[in-house]
Amino acid sequence: MLKKNRSISITLFIFSIVTASSVIIVYLLTKPIIMFQKEYHQKIVLDTILPKNLLHNTITSCFIMNHKLLGDDKNHRFWIVRKNDKIKAIIFETIAPDGYSGNIKMIVSSDLNNKILGVRILDHHETPGLGDKIDIKISDWITRFSGVVISGLNDSNFSLKKYGGNIDQFTGATITPLAVVNAIKRTVSLVNNVAFKNKKFDNCSSYYE
Repeated sequence: MLKKNRSISITLFIFSIVTASSVIIVYLLTKPIIMFQKEYHQKIVLDTILPKNLLHNTITSCFIMNHKLLGDDKNHRFWIVRKNDKIKAIIFETIAPDGYSGNIKMIVSSDLNNKILGVRILDHHETPGLGDKIDIKISDWITRFSGVVISGLNDSNFSLKKYGGNIDQFTGATITPLAVVNAIKRTVSLVNNVAFKNKKFDNCSSYYE
């Protein structure tokens, strides 16, 4: 009986080693492919929120920022786009923490004059048929911010018309578009912190999602 139990234990041990080794080998083989796909997808997203003149002959560098105006207390990536050694755009990953169904993950680009260059929703759980109109796959509402200049955190014009601003909400939903609008305003207000205060930021090599 003891000999039989020992044989079973050895078999299970060998099986666990083989299984673990297989998982490690698959991970090592697929890691470069996954990284390439992530970087490729990231480039597509960045390209969609930049003007065409900034898609050529520019250098884009990735850094990490932790700031409450980005919606939570986690690290967020941001990218500085330079052309001829001059900053032409800054792109932020940001969060609208007060969506109807939780966090709305976004990406926002701005020039140094706080003019919005583009906005896209990266992830959300808003109500289908209502709040999900923030998603470019559902409607073009999110594209209306391009070219709008935000004067600061107290810019009352950069709000929904329901609250005295210039921005249309969509029928049947107010919480979701208001959350997006406020997150854009907070995020763009960080441009000065990045571009003009000579702060040092860690690059994205230490970033983990």
